[in-house]
Amino acid sequence: MDLKIDEDYKQCLPELSKEEYTELEKSIVKDGVLNPILVWNGVIIDGHNRYAICKTHRIENFPTKEIVFDSKDEALEWILRNQLGRRNLTDFQRNKIALKYESVIAKRMKERQAEYHGNQYEKVDLRPNGQKSKDEHTSKRAELAKIAGTSQGSIQRTKLILDKGTPEQIERAEKGGKGNSVSAIAKEIEMEQKGIETKKCRKCGRILPVTEFYKDHPNECKKCHVASKTTRDIKGRPITILPELQRMTAEEIIGDLYDTNKEIIYTDDDLEEELNAKIENFKWSVQNCLQIHMDILRNEKSKDKVLRNLTLLQKEIQNWKELYNYE
Repeated sequence: MDLKIDEDYKQCLPELSKEEYTELEKSIVKDGVLNPILVWNGVIIDGHNRYAICKTHRIENFPTKEIVFDSKDEALEWILRNQLGRRNLTDFQRNKIALKYESVIAKRMKERQAEYHGNQYEKVDLRPNGQKSKDEHTSKRAELAKIAGTSQGSIQRTKLILDKGTPEQIERAEKGGKGNSVSAIAKEIEMEQKGIETKKCRKCGRILPVTEFYKDHPNECKKCHVASKTTRDIKGRPITILPELQRMTAEEIIGDLYDTNKEIIYTDDDLEEELNAKIENFKWSVQNCLQIHMDILRNEKSKDKVLRNLTLLQKEIQNWKELYNYE
């Protein structure tokens, strides 16, 4: 069976690593294609790697499943949201996928603005050279953050990494883990742009200004060095120190004692934004799952099973509301 490939759809999908592709290839050669390739009017929507492997090994009998969309934009949105439904993505990968949806968001915003065209209260745009307002940028980032399930700051930092980062920094951000968070790598890039001399901490893996290292301990940043030291009382007995204090230098602890304007890191607005993003992604995932498997739901017995699951979910949400006294 020959299927068509649309590069716009294919580019929306994150590439598999060599190891992941090899494992998938071994599985298909041994057991065949277990998950059907999803198509729309003969064009692959999901399953480009499976299809490529089948072509390489001349496997003809692979399962496909037709899904229907009203437009190409709707198909692109489905692909991006479907990828974001995967649990093993780093924040950078989630943001990168969401940023591919930026043009669709911009188009929607323009359509919404067009609805108010001619309104007597409409503000005249006097910005030179088509420059976008701060509110317009923020609104777009908010939409993208909601889709990605991250934050506006994370989206902005990911964009900085993609625009200004080296291939090595982008690769590290893709991988994630120790010293490779979006915040850490974005900070590296900002320091490089300002010409600040940096070095890498052997313990935490972060790249920091050289001022964050003691001269007599040049391979460990101040936080790691302080955390590794055992604090003892006057009799030489170890003193238990809170983990958050262990990660702070003496200067930071003293600074915190006198800093009356210390910024709260995580607020109720942050919690609301995070919950909204998780609810939105979960809602879309469940709805999409039911939509794809409509053929199963036509069976009354299967339908009853699904409805029981949804009822249990409804009860669980009710329990959360009662537990946190939201009623």
